[in-house]
Amino acid sequence: MARDNKALRLRSIADKLESIASALKADLDQNALFPNEREDLGGYAFADDDVNVALADAAASVSSHELMQMADQARAIYRGRRLRAQILGDDGLFGEPAWDLLLDLFIAEVEGKRLSVTAACIGAAVPTSTALRWIVILESRGLVRRENDPADARRVFLHLTEDGLRRLTTYFLQLHRETITI
Repeated sequence: MARDNKALRLRSIADKLESIASALKADLDQNALFPNEREDLGGYAFADDDVNVALADAAASVSSHELMQMADQARAIYRGRRLRAQILGDDGLFGEPAWDLLLDLFIAEVEGKRLSVTAACIGAAVPTSTALRWIVILESRGLVRRENDPADARRVFLHLTEDGLRRLTTYFLQLHRETITI
């Protein structure tokens, strides 16, 4: 039963990614997305339309199994970051709270879990004020959004936006493809 629920959640995320990919492809003709932005994917600079195509194609090609592999990869990166600080004995040497927040949210999204702002701040392994500042930045960049808990007015959940999910999925697909080719 739990396996069926997990498969349904993963299928739902894959369907969202396909929907995002379709919207991206439709917007290419209008050049509505990333109008003044250039990105670097895989070591190569791409024109704006090429970025949109690359992101849309990557998002459309994700299976439920690949999503689970990406979550496992995100978890390994997250654990590796904690291990690095533990072994080298200085948390202050390695600070990327925005990346830790995004990894945590990606894992939660793929697993169909909700992550409270409080839990996200703890997972970022920085002072709460620092984590909250980064959450505001990630919100302003359109990567995360807040959702009030209808059952408890004191609690707020964080989620990746569709754009955030698409970009992280693209990142993990590209990382996986480069790992295979090494």
